[in-house]
Amino acid sequence: MSNIYSEHLFNIQEEIAMRRISKAVAGWFSIESERGVTAIEYGLIASLVALAIIVGITALGVNLNSLFTYIGGKVKPPT
Repeated sequence: MSNIYSEHLFNIQEEIAMRRISKAVAGWFSIESERGVTAIEYGLIASLVALAIIVGITALGVNLNSLFTYIGGKVKPPT
């Protein structure tokens, strides 16, 4: 009778250990998955910010070029 009891107790302990291991492994995968998604989101945000800066600088450069051309046409050369 005690042999059956110890075998049953061993099975319960084994099941508890397997549940702990499976929860730990599942936790690792969920954390890595969330980190990957977060990294992708930050990458997309950084690329959009970079694109906005490029468009803004390009537009500003064209406007400044036009402004300097206009001012250069109005300034009289020295005589």
